[in-house]
Amino acid sequence: MTKVKICGLKRKEDIEYVNKYLPDYIGFVFAESKRRVSVELAESLKKKSFT
Repeated sequence: MTKVKICGLKRKEDIEYVNKYLPDYIGFVFAESKRRVSVELAESLKKKSFT
């Protein structure tokens, strides 16, 4: 079975959008990047996800 992962999430709106599609995994960027988020923000966003 194919699994789906969506990465680079950084806003509450991103989580709300991907929740409609119920991905198997979501990911956050911690390396230096314009999509980088703090561990605290990632934890907060993860709590809002359905994964």
